[in-house]
Amino acid sequence: MDILKIHASPITKHGDIDYEAVVKLSDGFNGADLRNVCTEAGLFAIRAEREYVIQEDFMKAVRKVSDNKKLETKFDYKPM
Repeated sequence: MDILKIHASPITKHGDIDYEAVVKLSDGFNGADLRNVCTEAGLFAIRAEREYVIQEDFMKAVRKVSDNKKLETKFDYKPM
């Protein structure tokens, strides 16, 4: 949770952010993944034409990064 808070610290937030809920959904994420979650949360806020991030942005971002990680593991590399 500390790593997520570090990456989220420069982001303008509105309301209470439940970092524990975000961390529970991000089981198995490394530091880079958590940074991606923060970046995606910011992008969701921008798309909604807001200058701040809300809890829902973080939750959507975790789902998106999680889906992308699942796709990464599905690639089947065959020897040449």
